[in-house]
Amino acid sequence: MLLLRPDPFSVLMGKRNEGLVFGANHWVFPGGRIDDADHTAVAGLSDDPLAAARHAALREAREEAAIALDVANSLHALVPLARWIAPAGTSRRFDTWFFLGEAPAGAVPEADGSEIIEVAFVEPTAMLLALEREEVELLPPTVLNLRWLAAAGTAAAAFEQATARTAPLVEPEHFRRDGEAYIRIDASAGYDIHEYHMPRRKTPTRSNPQSATPP
Repeated sequence: MLLLRPDPFSVLMGKRNEGLVFGANHWVFPGGRIDDADHTAVAGLSDDPLAAARHAALREAREEAAIALDVANSLHALVPLARWIAPAGTSRRFDTWFFLGEAPAGAVPEADGSEIIEVAFVEPTAMLLALEREEVELLPPTVLNLRWLAAAGTAAAAFEQATARTAPLVEPEHFRRDGEAYIRIDASAGYDIHEYHMPRRKTPTRSNPQSATPP
């Protein structure tokens, strides 16, 4: 879930533990697997086919970052932004829904200390600048969704634009050029770039993207 705060415009992100098998040390949006309990929790509450995914997003925000959103009021308030399915042949083929959500006023996130070791509301542009300086690590869908947020410019514009469109299905294609790894996505996905150069993995020199916030 891309949990947005309007002023200053920022999104909740957390840094994954270095000991995790997937995405170690990467900054991510709160999220995780849809559990059986998520299906049970929304049974009889909603006939939305995405209800369990929405509930999982709300649950993960609570578990990973101590941000509690009321299910009854927030379940249908989440706005689908995109659905990403990893290419066939990848070692972990995730099928992931990204939702926009509104952070509660005055919410103070707290990392769970296990899966997530740092958590903060960060400006999208600041996080992208930190990536350029190799201070943080981000997965490709995270990068492109941050670019989408940065282009929207405000939380209100992000909600308006996401609500006005059908959330795209994004199925990236892996390829190599001059020995470098890239992904390619269809132009209809609505992102500002269609090819993304996958950075070589490096150890970040600084973990806090807030320090990269531009003036």
